Amino acid sequence: MSTRKALKKIITFFENTPLTFNGWLLGFASIIAIRFYLEELLLNLKTRSLESFLGVLLHSVFLFFLFSYLVILGFIKVLTREKLKKIAAILLWGEWIILLPPLIDKAIFRDRVFWSFYILDGPVGIIKRFFLFFGDHPAFGITYGTRVEVALVVLMAGGYLYYKKKKLSSVLIGALGVYLILFLLGVFPSVLAIIVETVKGKAFWLITKNDVSQLFLSPLKIFGFPEKSLAVSIHYKVSLFYNLLLFGVLIALQWIEDKNKLWSLIRNLRFPQVVFNSGLLLTGAAIGAAYFKNNLTLDLFSFLAVANLLLAVLMAWLFAVVWNDINDLAIDKISNPGRPLPQGVFSIGEYQIY
Repeated sequence: MSTRKALKKIITFFENTPLTFNGWLLGFASIIAIRFYLEELLLNLKTRSLESFLGVLLHSVFLFFLFSYLVILGFIKVLTREKLKKIAAILLWGEWIILLPPLIDKAIFRDRVFWSFYILDGPVGIIKRFFLFFGDHPAFGITYGTRVEVALVVLMAGGYLYYKKKKLSSVLIGALGVYLILFLLGVFPSVLAIIVETVKGKAFWLITKNDVSQLFLSPLKIFGFPEKSLAVSIHYKVSLFYNLLLFGVLIALQWIEDKNKLWSLIRNLRFPQVVFNSGLLLTGAAIGAAYFKNNLTLDLFSFLAVANLLLAVLMAWLFAVVWNDINDLAIDKISNPGRPLPQGVFSIGEYQIY
């Protein structure tokens, strides 16, 4: 069997893996759990507090990998125009690669101190690191294991795009695009800090590593909750951004896959109730601020926290709308035929997934 035929057989097998939403969720969550366990077991990390455990699990593991998975999913979808389900299946198989970095780093560093995390740097340093494959200091920030992981993902993405498009230009665009995505994720706090400092009026080229560290490696205090320590605060701070961006990526993916379903969901939100529920949250917050002035914090992360709360309220309302529509389908066929289910925009199974 030729190499091309073997490659075709492998890719076809991966793409055509029977994949339901629940199956994907279970598979993704299982890989994430194994990665988290490997880090705790191999890297001899200190016993964490519950707060630190949740921060690392939700930010460094779950949100980071879910966000990167969905962004790459959308990128490859745009380039190949392949069915989203096929790309999701092959990427889920590829997700096993995230187990490599802890194993490689442990083999290289053994008992020496190293820290696999983000790169914190100013814009000049970030630009240099982009062309130097994350730059020097592989024991701090982007370690050897992570660099091997990135290189393999880029190569696999390029190979998949060559198989689909048969064009060298598609391979170059795809490989460079995936590398750019992963690089930006590796310097994510730095990019956010550069944007924040630029908006505040500081000259772009004068922003330094210290500015980034001051924003993300400083204690966090939001409203009346206890102050978060340096070791924990970055997880909460970055997660406040990730959660909102993740929601935006999901909307973009739905637009790419089927914009009619997206508009159907939006039109069905019942906007007066959205305004009412959001108003209740903001009114309660305003009353709390009036009576407990010492708990009021007006900084970037406090506003992000409020934005995340508003998003939570919106999603709770959408959840109620969906289940109400499912249970009232027989009535809605008569009284509200314009809603998604009576119109046949979604099947009931599809709607339950939303």
